[in-house]
This record gives sequence, structure tokens and C-alpha cells, in this order.
Amino acid sequence: MLLRFFANGVDTQTTGLDIVLSYKTTLGANGNLNINLIGNLNDLKIDSINTPEFEGSSMTDEEAQLRFFSPFSQAYLEAAAPKYKFGLNLGYSINKFNINATLTQFSEVILQDFQWVDSPPTTFAEADALKLVATDTYEARLVADISLGYKFTEQLNLTIGANNLFNTYPSSQFDGWSDQGGLADSVQMGSDGRYIFSRLGFSF
Repeated sequence: MLLRFFANGVDTQTTGLDIVLSYKTTLGANGNLNINLIGNLNDLKIDSINTPEFEGSSMTDEEAQLRFFSPFSQAYLEAAAPKYKFGLNLGYSINKFNINATLTQFSEVILQDFQWVDSPPTTFAEADALKLVATDTYEARLVADISLGYKFTEQLNLTIGANNLFNTYPSSQFDGWSDQGGLADSVQMGSDGRYIFSRLGFSF
């Protein structure tokens, strides 16, 4: 039988800064330029882990702490608030044409892989040893997107573009212990590589 319950198990403290800057101007008689910079800085700290009393259990205190909220879970909690993320968007339009380019900078992310699930440690010494081989580091990455648009009429427009233009992938993890079983975990930047698209828009 599997039981699920909520617990006030972790005390955390998060500080950060959100940045939004925008600039618009005209270029020539019909050109318009938009520049937008957005970003955030985060610092999440785990202050304490409040392991409950498991009455009637044969687990040691160390095993109880590791089972309740292990370094595996701690790493995923911290990765949910990456150290930083910045995006720069440049948009230019003239007459019926427009172009948009976006650069997104993702911070480094450190996770613990699924060896913690397959062979959970029962002592702090085992946990320290597992950390040496189960740490997955995803290096900071810069991803570029671009799109080109043409407005046929007030109601009809066409857009073609590419997300992740330069086919950038997360750092590869070759041990097969990621959450997807492949070369990367589900990190914020994604792991699908370049995506080319076309879109026909119609309004009425």
C-alpha cells in the first residue's frame, strides 16, 4: 500500500531580482525597432529539513533523513529556481515585413541522477560516496531563436522561423541515469534541439 501526505518538511529562503527593460524607437520613415531585456537572479537556500518521527519504523535516524528528503530531492528543489536566466529580444518591422530575434542565456544547473532512486543510501557515508558518481552538471547555455514575418493583408500573415537556431543541447550525461533515460534530464532549456516552423495567421 502506498501512502501520500503533505508535510512542512523543508524550510527554505529565496532572494532574487527581476529585471524588465524595454526600448522602442523609429528607424526611417516606416521602420520600428523594439528592444527588450528580461531576466532574473535567484538564490535559494535550504535552511533546514524537518524529518518527522517515524514511530514503529526500524530505520535509523540517518536512513530516515535520507528517505524523507534526500540530496536527490534537494537538488531538484534548487534546480527549480536556477541561479539566473536572461532574455534579449530584438524586433524590427518595416512596411509589411518584420523580423524578431531572441537570445536566452540559461544558468548552470546541478542535479543528482536516478541512482539515488535505484539504490538509495541508508547512511550519510553511503550518500557522500553516491554524490561523487551521481552528480549531473549542466553547463550554462545560450540559445538563439529567430522568425521572419510578412503581412499579406490586415487579416492574413505568414511567419517562418527557428527555435534554438544553432541546435544547442544541454550537457550530455552518458551514464543513462537521467529522468528520461537519455542523455539529459528535463532541464529548463529543453533537450529537443532545433525546431523549424512556419505559421499562417488569419484574423477576422
